[in-house]
Amino acid sequence: MRLVTLGLRNSFRRPIRTSICVIGIALCITLILTTAAVSERYTTIVDQSFGIYSTNIVVISKGSLLLGGLPVGAEIPQTEIYQIQAASGVSSVVPILVIFSVHQLVPANVTIGIPLGNFSSIGNLNKPDLSGAYPSTNDQMIVGAYLAKVSNLRIGSVVRVGNSNLSVSGIVDTTNIILGNAAIMPLQTAQSAEGYDGLVSEFLVTSAPELSTSAIKNINSNTNGLVAISPQSSESLTSPLANSLGAFNEGISIFATFVAFLFVAVIAIVNLSEQKEELSTIRAIGSSLWSVLKVTLSEIAFVALVGAVLGLGFATIATALFFRDYGGVPISTSIFSTLNVIPMSILLGSELGIIAFGMLVAAITTTALLRKFY
Repeated sequence: MRLVTLGLRNSFRRPIRTSICVIGIALCITLILTTAAVSERYTTIVDQSFGIYSTNIVVISKGSLLLGGLPVGAEIPQTEIYQIQAASGVSSVVPILVIFSVHQLVPANVTIGIPLGNFSSIGNLNKPDLSGAYPSTNDQMIVGAYLAKVSNLRIGSVVRVGNSNLSVSGIVDTTNIILGNAAIMPLQTAQSAEGYDGLVSEFLVTSAPELSTSAIKNINSNTNGLVAISPQSSESLTSPLANSLGAFNEGISIFATFVAFLFVAVIAIVNLSEQKEELSTIRAIGSSLWSVLKVTLSEIAFVALVGAVLGLGFATIATALFFRDYGGVPISTSIFSTLNVIPMSILLGSELGIIAFGMLVAAITTTALLRKFY
């Protein structure tokens, strides 16, 4: 125990060098964890966007993109519903208006307008748990549980939307990030409040599974300026984006890990080289090699551990600020959920990897130095 204490004390003998090393390791850890958190949240949103509908065909404007399940681009006249209904193989058609900011990583205050009686079109693989009831009149709405929490809303609350006062008739409890941030209201109300009278973002089309392919072909041939696709087919666009972000995250992680390893290796080699006389003296008075190793291992492990813990703290703050600025997520909410966003494998791998590498370098350096004298 005394030898371990001696190793810890050695860390404070060169405060400037040790502080620079600790901060360097912390910044590397921050970079690794922050990029991992952003990448993980983006991938989760894209994956979940495929599950917000209970239909197998979506019709959008040819000038639009379907990013996951979310339409981005031009609006469509609602009257186009009659052309779609006339296509062979179509069972039902539901016009829908979706409004969200494409500049935010986490869609905040998503507005979804659906005709009364068609609210069951929302939710696919993960059916939302609804507290209360779906809107039965145009002056009612339901909200996602997360939006209700950050906006302090409950069933019966009155919300000002445009020029109308809407009563919250229900709260949707779901793990889906998009639906959790959504305000879902009758289509006519959403159109009036957002200034999209007579316009919709897309049409949700239902057909028999065996007829879905032919229904898509019939809709595309019978309509002008519209394109029918399955929500999953938009994966051909989102997958390359997700893969590119994943490759970028991996590259950043490799670079940051290399730099962190370099900080640990340099301070281990330099510090131990300066202590070769002390280590030789300890060895000369009869201490075993393992006893000497405990001194050096404790010193380097302490420096790496402090840097890793400090880096986790920096990453938590950086992630919270990022989601506040680009996702509209309050710091008070995101700062306590960082560990739910950062993959545990990356967190433990980066933290333990740097500490283990430091101890390995210390062991090799110490052994090499002692062999010069014995």
